[in-house]
Amino acid sequence: MIVCGTNAGNPRCWMLVNDSVLTDVQGGQIASASDISPAYPSQRSISFPADGSLYSAMSSTAGHSGSIRRTFGSQKLLKTENVWLLNPQFAGAAIIPSSHKVKEEMYFFFSEFNKTARVDEEPYRARIGRICTVDEGGIKTLLADSWTTFMKARVMCGAGNTQQQYNNLKQAVVLTAQDRRAGVLYGLFSNAWGRKVICAYSIEDIDQAFSTSKLRGYSSPFIGIRPGVCVRKNSSPVSQNDIKNLGVIRYHPEIEDVIRPVGVAPLDLPADDQITHMVADIVLAVNDEHYSSTKPRRHWLLHVALPPKIALCLREITMTTIASHMLKFTGR
Repeated sequence: MIVCGTNAGNPRCWMLVNDSVLTDVQGGQIASASDISPAYPSQRSISFPADGSLYSAMSSTAGHSGSIRRTFGSQKLLKTENVWLLNPQFAGAAIIPSSHKVKEEMYFFFSEFNKTARVDEEPYRARIGRICTVDEGGIKTLLADSWTTFMKARVMCGAGNTQQQYNNLKQAVVLTAQDRRAGVLYGLFSNAWGRKVICAYSIEDIDQAFSTSKLRGYSSPFIGIRPGVCVRKNSSPVSQNDIKNLGVIRYHPEIEDVIRPVGVAPLDLPADDQITHMVADIVLAVNDEHYSSTKPRRHWLLHVALPPKIALCLREITMTTIASHMLKFTGR
């Protein structure tokens, strides 16, 4: 067990085995404690274990630009380039499973500061960042200690293409199938006036966008393997195509496609209900179907699911103090 804490502004980590504190790291290498734990509780951070490695996302503060890192494990410790993230504030992370282990991915959900925002606009833009868990970094001269599979996408939550958009992602929860890339992302968003809504997204749609979208600012055809694809690093000599693909990821990590919610609108929740937090789970109903549910607050229980290839449909069931919306969740 790795235990990290703020330590009064000077983060520290300890490794515990059978209640004993070890002086030497076992099972791999570990990053600096300041890359795992925030210096102060007000700095938002996320740590997520997967297959014996620890992944950490640190939000931007006055003394930290913000980063996504592999901070512990037998694999090489990697990080994001400084130019890839613009003052990020992290809201969640999730592992996206695959029937092929080499294709397993990590999603990170965050908001970036929007330098081009007008005075009347929300200064944040919601994002999804993606990395491959098999990533082992680049070559000595290019992305040597950085991710070679990092990509990010703009996430929209609002009513179509109208100005009524919610750009500050406050919390993200993902429900997925056990061995395939299917499921639901729930995001809690706010706007410049503090109103909050929940948007739901299809994991399959997000995966499709990362797999097929053009890269922002890059118009040349891809040669060989598409940049950012999850593949194991081999021992064969690096080719010119490999070097070119690393350069593409280094300078063009953002995809052009925008991730939009199912139904192209937030979930239909009571407008006067101030949502502060979400909890999600998958439950087995009496008819042996699986349903996903989010609970935005104590007085409301929201059940949502995404049938394949159709728009989101909600059905409200009146209860004593609970409003329920139920659809079938297809990701078993």
